[in-house]
Amino acid sequence: MVFESFGALFLVKIGYITYMSSLLKIVVWLVVLLAIGVGGIVVFGEKPISKMFNKGVEVGYGQLPKSNEENAENEFATLWAADFKGNRVIGFNKAGEKKKEFNMTSAPLTARSFNTATEYVTVSPNGSLIVADGEGMMVQEIDRNTGDLLWQFGVKDLQGFGDGLLHQPDKSFKINDYEVLINDGNNRRVIIIDQRTDEIVWQYGETMRMGSTPGLLRGNTNTVPINGGKQILITDTLDKKILIVDRATKDIVWQWSKPDAKWLQHAWPTLEGTYVMEDRQKHEVFEVDRQGNILWTLDKLADGSNLRYPTDVIKLGNGNVLIAEAGRGRIIEVVPQTGEVVQTYEGAGFVTTIAIDNIPI
Repeated sequence: MVFESFGALFLVKIGYITYMSSLLKIVVWLVVLLAIGVGGIVVFGEKPISKMFNKGVEVGYGQLPKSNEENAENEFATLWAADFKGNRVIGFNKAGEKKKEFNMTSAPLTARSFNTATEYVTVSPNGSLIVADGEGMMVQEIDRNTGDLLWQFGVKDLQGFGDGLLHQPDKSFKINDYEVLINDGNNRRVIIIDQRTDEIVWQYGETMRMGSTPGLLRGNTNTVPINGGKQILITDTLDKKILIVDRATKDIVWQWSKPDAKWLQHAWPTLEGTYVMEDRQKHEVFEVDRQGNILWTLDKLADGSNLRYPTDVIKLGNGNVLIAEAGRGRIIEVVPQTGEVVQTYEGAGFVTTIAIDNIPI
């Protein structure tokens, strides 16, 4: 029963009460219908996780990042790193100064989005960050300036292959305004999610089925969109190979295997059409061309020390490579032919992925 007061007068007439009760019901139903229409039931006090992403240039970060291949230029402005043990994302400027740090287990994230172990970070076309938490079973888009959650796919700490679930996601990329490429590792598939609907709109590999024949994956640990997202590069670690799949036809247009590999994972396209890769268990990085020729291998630095557990690598336009050297808690820029370290980014923790862009931090 609803009571309203106006000074000392109480309106308690049955007709008025019935009218107000009916009106209240109508208002409540309108609110519920509005909540459903914009992205699901709202938990008051929290933003809905999905369908709150920023599209394209609307984020307003200024100059936008280029494609993956074009991003690997000498004059990058910002270097991002994921610190697995520290559960954080770090941003460095070109001079090596730490300018940003997002703790992925605290505000502005809420408890349902706290990372279990932040392992992967990439930069989206609109400048935001795509963060993947393999152990936490989530892929997230966060604001590069504030750390605010813009979108999330996957339920914290819940493994699965049904609607909205992932099982050990790895490095993920936003391809355009609304599509996100995810390596869904333990589900043995690579998928593209439409952020507008949270539906899978493309998949390579059969869910929960391992195999080495075309159309199947045995141990996929990494994927990268190339050629504007028209092709998808996939690393199959258990098969010791990388392959490129045409998005439209799902045909394999190129593949290369390395029989002596121990743990191939991250591969990165270069401006020359080659690929730089890391084998962390062999403590080496190398470059391979489309003919399968290894152009150089780096496992020792110029000071005589061995490279220690490299987990990611990017080739720059000047020919040098950025290496996430997790074994020493740092990122280094190295001349690959000589092992000379020309720049060091300290304080990266147990760095497991790196990403660069041309937006000043």
